[in-house]
Amino acid sequence: MKLRVSLLLVASLIGAACTSNEPAAPRLAVIDDTGNISLVDAATEDRTRITTNAASSLSYFQPVWSPSEDLFVYSEATPDGSRLVLVDGNGDFKKRIETPVSSFFHQWNPQGDRIAFLGNGAAGLEFHVADVEAGTTTMLGTGAPFYFDWSPEGDRIIAQVGREELSIRDLDGAVETLDAIPGEMQAPQWTDHGRWYVSDGRLVLDDDGSTRTIAIADGFITFAVSGDRVAVQSTTTGQDGTSVAFQPAPVSLDPGLHVVDIESGETELVNRDPVLGFWWSPDGTRLAYLTLDDLDTVEGSWHVWDGTGLTTVFPAGRPSLQFFRDLAPFFDQYTRSMTVWSPDGESLVHPMVLSNLAGIWVLPLSTGEPTQVGDGVWATWNR
Repeated sequence: MKLRVSLLLVASLIGAACTSNEPAAPRLAVIDDTGNISLVDAATEDRTRITTNAASSLSYFQPVWSPSEDLFVYSEATPDGSRLVLVDGNGDFKKRIETPVSSFFHQWNPQGDRIAFLGNGAAGLEFHVADVEAGTTTMLGTGAPFYFDWSPEGDRIIAQVGREELSIRDLDGAVETLDAIPGEMQAPQWTDHGRWYVSDGRLVLDDDGSTRTIAIADGFITFAVSGDRVAVQSTTTGQDGTSVAFQPAPVSLDPGLHVVDIESGETELVNRDPVLGFWWSPDGTRLAYLTLDDLDTVEGSWHVWDGTGLTTVFPAGRPSLQFFRDLAPFFDQYTRSMTVWSPDGESLVHPMVLSNLAGIWVLPLSTGEPTQVGDGVWATWNR
């Protein structure tokens, strides 16, 4: 069974960067057990309450940090309407943008001046873009599922809509359909190297029409690019396994999670079994990944591969229901919008039950000993 489908079954079982070159002071945006949003200083565990009035008629969803400013956005939904709310790293309100649909997923462009978001509306699943300065929104597409990423310049989108379409969309609504067969439920990515997507069992790098096959698999491919390396997972494979297509005769690899050097073609097997998700560190030198260790207890362990073959393993815990339901089945899309890594690359964060204590846990690489920083079901570091 495909990992994403099994993750949804698992859920039923358990019921911003500074403008300088210096990393930002590590802070967390969290959703606590009451559904309210707070800022948390992981070093002191101090909390700044952003909202206090979450209720059945007022909900808040997924705070996500800007990649270019000390700012984060979350969505707010009431019977009277919905909006995106912008708050700075000190917890001070900055702006509200009225939205035609309630966003359940939002992603900043690299420049931090626009926010793409998804929500259910009259046309079904709708894709919109908010102009932060103008405070306006524009619908640029419909269809489900809808996966996307921003161009490095922040003025275009690559999108996969269902299994019908891979396309490039600009902010004026123009759509260029790519001559490629979309994969199943995979998020594309757009980096300085070009546009990345899965098509017909191949991981493809498309540099303005010049395409190059990076990996081939009989199974289900997910990936995340950082710099000159790409982490590639094949969840299920046939007899031929997974091939990395650089050499005239592609090298066959065992199923699992691999890291591939884009330029040299060198590959390394990171984990043989399928993982729930993987995120590159801010400097792109290490890869954090979450294994599912026990399907009965629904416990998993975070691992950090350091690029030299050494791996740090943290104690196993049970991820939150919200993680299994909202994030894990779509983790590759979330790698484009948020991170489990602290901005200094020294810690991870995860909402889970550990040592019978449910909450937000910080996992420092220096000690390997998790620290609880309060209750909560969602957490992400500033970038």
